[in-house]
Amino acid sequence: MIRRALVPLIGICAALGVGIALGGGPLSDRGDASTTASAGARRADAVLVAQAKAGDKLAAATAPTLYAGKLAHQQVAIVAMPGAPAAVIEALAGQVTAAGGVVASTTQVTRSAIDPDSKAMVDTLGSQLAGQTHGLVDAVQPTYVRFGQLVGSSIATTTTAGAPSADQATALATLAESKLMALNGTQTGAQAGTRASVQSTAPLVLLVLGDHVDPTILAGLVQGAATRAHGVVVSGSTGSGLRGDLKRLRAVNLGAQAKAVATVDGDERNSGQVATILALVHQIAGGGGAYGASGIDGVAPLS
Repeated sequence: MIRRALVPLIGICAALGVGIALGGGPLSDRGDASTTASAGARRADAVLVAQAKAGDKLAAATAPTLYAGKLAHQQVAIVAMPGAPAAVIEALAGQVTAAGGVVASTTQVTRSAIDPDSKAMVDTLGSQLAGQTHGLVDAVQPTYVRFGQLVGSSIATTTTAGAPSADQATALATLAESKLMALNGTQTGAQAGTRASVQSTAPLVLLVLGDHVDPTILAGLVQGAATRAHGVVVSGSTGSGLRGDLKRLRAVNLGAQAKAVATVDGDERNSGQVATILALVHQIAGGGGAYGASGIDGVAPLS
């Protein structure tokens, strides 16, 4: 039994290690490689690519054995930021299912919501809902923390998954009608364009990054959502962890919400997707952390 448990663990460590080598090595800035790299460096790049592909295959093959059942009976709400690749969202949803979890809802933050020119509308909406709902929004918080609280309140819970309250349903419907959020679908098959609703709130939230977001807006959204969920995992690409939004988010002091937020880079690869699911598993007990090729806490929470 011990040997069977160690094999997938070792396999995942190897696969994730290859992802680090690729993300932090010569291919991390590929734009200049074709003009400045020597033949030897190009061959080394080709070896890294081959190793990364092999590592991804290994991660995909061994991951279900590694975390099978560890998300059993856990509801996960997926929130896509503008530009988040559909293929990545679909792959992460599939891995949640492979780990025994259920995707309770899939929603999207719209471009209008993160447009700095829309701040007045976002601020007004937060103030209005603070007065119309009970405890979903803290009126004294900054604009985008309140927005994050609205997003979190509409799909998530700090306790046990269950049917949304009337206030939660109102928050989601208002966000959708204001074109700040869109409902992509739920486990029951609701499609975009139908009345905004979710069948169940989720203790765990997976926020998938896409295009660049103003750092203040992203930090406020994450911090606010983390006050309304048991745990939040933010995933982004390898590049985002090296020099993009995920790197900037990791530099922000989230205060009391830090332990409720984990970050993972490399979600465009199988190895990063596996690390993301392991971070969700880790968030059941809490503790936060930064994982992936650029994460200071290791490639993934493997304990």
